[in-house]
Amino acid sequence: MSTINTTNNSTNPYIDIKQTKYLLIDSRFKTYGSSNNFLYTLSTQITVNNAIKLIYSSIPNSNYLFNSSNNTFTVSYNGSSAQTITFSVGNMRTDQIATSLQSQFLAFFPSSGFTCQFNTNTIQFNCAANNNFYFNFPNSNIASILGFNLGLNYSNSNILNSPNIVYTIYPDYLIMYIDKIFNNNIISSQNIQYSYFIPLTADRSIMNVQNELSTYINIISTSSPLTLSSFTVKLFNPDGSSLDINNCDWVALFMYY
Repeated sequence: MSTINTTNNSTNPYIDIKQTKYLLIDSRFKTYGSSNNFLYTLSTQITVNNAIKLIYSSIPNSNYLFNSSNNTFTVSYNGSSAQTITFSVGNMRTDQIATSLQSQFLAFFPSSGFTCQFNTNTIQFNCAANNNFYFNFPNSNIASILGFNLGLNYSNSNILNSPNIVYTIYPDYLIMYIDKIFNNNIISSQNIQYSYFIPLTADRSIMNVQNELSTYINIISTSSPLTLSSFTVKLFNPDGSSLDINNCDWVALFMYY
């Protein structure tokens, strides 16, 4: 199998529109496994005669998702006792994180005048209040998500900005491996094989939706018919490590002919 790259579908001699069919992979309907590594079984087997092409995907950026082990930290205002901030389990946009943090802080300390904004220029959280305050992060997971240091983070002159860039900007792309739809693509010196390359071009604070690129077409052709009834799907980070999306579901649409 080999990859065909073209910049104009209308001139691609390999595609016969009359013969095209579509395959939707939705991780919710996996046979078993987790959302980044699962077996997918088709109700009816399909045959790929010429090629199969990834034309759409909607995959969450992994690092802004909260689970039960990375969704809490404590705050204190003007020497008060610490209170616990808790984010809902699931995926949140970074602006929603800022809104949630601000509303919870104000619920604990109504007269603090606390504000929290996500700065889209610096990719950091900017917080301020009428008096000094601190955030205390119990583990590196929650600290990295918000761009703060592990442990205590004290405000200075009533202002506390996340000292690090929010972790949601990583990675720049991900790779999808399908064992029956393989290819000889590799990742530089890592020598990791993959099926499809998926750029993360969306705003890093939201779900990444990838339509076909005009300059690169994710298409794999076959020299003989390929019959599929089940296959394994895996998602990886650029370094080849498993993409952690906290078991959040995703979809991808393929065209085959």
